[in-house]
Amino acid sequence: MQYARRGAAGQPQGVTVHLQDKDHQPVDIDITVDARPLRPAGLTNQSGHGATSHFLVFFREQHAVAVQNRVVIAGEDFSYNTDEGITERHTAKAVYSTNVYTVVLPFLTTWVRYAQDPHASASGPLFVPTRTTAEEVVYTRRAEGAPDVVQLVMTPQGGLQTYTHESGPYRLTIRFTPPLVWEPAASPEPVTYSTQN
Repeated sequence: MQYARRGAAGQPQGVTVHLQDKDHQPVDIDITVDARPLRPAGLTNQSGHGATSHFLVFFREQHAVAVQNRVVIAGEDFSYNTDEGITERHTAKAVYSTNVYTVVLPFLTTWVRYAQDPHASASGPLFVPTRTTAEEVVYTRRAEGAPDVVQLVMTPQGGLQTYTHESGPYRLTIRFTPPLVWEPAASPEPVTYSTQN
């Protein structure tokens, strides 16, 4: 892979990339951004990326919108530099971003078994009850040999209210309203989520 950036540190930068894909076909990308300062970005639409297999939470601290882009894959030009290419799913021609974090939540089924008070998933992580009140039950899992701590805040009936993952100084919290239930209901309510990091 050949990779180069243009522009001053801490400012919007142009990016040029040349590589070969899994079929050994050339991929060329060249993005030119405007000269305005970086602007706050925040949470970003998944835009269809991995939509059939993953739920992605994209966070971009700052960004600059491209004024021109060039994307050529195996000799075919996928660039778009007119507003006709901007849709509800793709809201910009291309973007230069800084401090990007992506949380990947795969669509899968996890079986949970109860053994005494703790409960463990089929894949092995052990969640231990660490706090119980009339409104909620908190389960905590600490990774062995790593700073990662995961907390699940559940209703007494077993609905997931909050998922929190801490790793060193970083924390991601996802809140579900109404609580996410483990078993499908006859008439399930739509569930919204909000994140905090």
